[in-house]
Amino acid sequence: MKSRTEHVRDLFLRVADDLKVAVREAATADPVATAVCFHSQQAAEKVLKTWLEWRGEVPPRVHSLSVLLTECVRLDPVFAPLWDVRALTPYSVEARYAVGADRPSVDEAREALALALKAVRFIVEQRRAEGVDVADLLPDLPEA
Repeated sequence: MKSRTEHVRDLFLRVADDLKVAVREAATADPVATAVCFHSQQAAEKVLKTWLEWRGEVPPRVHSLSVLLTECVRLDPVFAPLWDVRALTPYSVEARYAVGADRPSVDEAREALALALKAVRFIVEQRRAEGVDVADLLPDLPEA
């Protein structure tokens, strides 16, 4: 059985996987905006859940970034500047299958990626401030 540290590290590596997909797709000549938005939302969701687990909390089993951010802010008010990341929630799993839903534009996809990068960078800095450097687990991140 994996230790809590190993489990959380594995979760963070999944954040890195979602970011890789979103960043690579966003950099193509004709990006699939739904894929960029979905993987951006997933990276933000997973990084918040990973931080909660680092704190010894059991993250709620939701895709709502509002719920996750509310929990993060409850534990540490320093998370308040991430409220705008909630805008990614509609790109969660449900939106991928919603027939008739508006498809995101390439500009919206780039905004989604910027929000995901903001959340991930924030968590990396929080961990660094706690004496743990997790940046080496991430791909090279583009400027937001």
